[in-house]
Amino acid sequence: MYNDLYSAQEIAQLALLSCNVREFPVNVTQLCEHYGIAAESGTPHGELVGISFIYKGLPVIFVNEQEPTPRRRFISAHEMGHVMLGHVGAWQYSDDSRGMPHKSQEQEAMIYAAELLMPECVLIALGITDVPEIMRTCGVNYSTAFRTAKSIERRIRRGDPPTNVEKALIRQFLNREEQQTDEQKRRSTRIPA
Repeated sequence: MYNDLYSAQEIAQLALLSCNVREFPVNVTQLCEHYGIAAESGTPHGELVGISFIYKGLPVIFVNEQEPTPRRRFISAHEMGHVMLGHVGAWQYSDDSRGMPHKSQEQEAMIYAAELLMPECVLIALGITDVPEIMRTCGVNYSTAFRTAKSIERRIRRGDPPTNVEKALIRQFLNREEQQTDEQKRRSTRIPA
């Protein structure tokens, strides 16, 4: 599913666009269903927190249900990233990895997960840039929100304009916000019976 023309961040943005995601927190399970990825959880043996693999020709992600909810959400998005980025079934092992995916693939999956759960361009457009707000809005833990807040801070400082894909994603989320505001206005102006 991964295309070398796009970055992990762009692949996450395109997934949000193609699934018409318009609100936070992003529902990773629905995204997995859309892409035909089976999302499973349970109590594994050992210290496993998440894994992605192919079973009978279909992609599967597994997440340890004993992890706290915000962490489970990130692990699910991370494992979905491995599938969407084409890592599953094509892992490149390094000599010292002890059976783990190559470090660059882990980094790509982390970037994918962060952008899927917390698309920076949308957060900036909505004015959600501090750690507590990101945690509350996106359903992520402190360390995840902290990394995104720092990345947003650097992006704002550099003055990076949104790409065309980001502009479309911002419109998608903002239209949802406008619809909610319009509905709230209609409710408040109704004449009581």
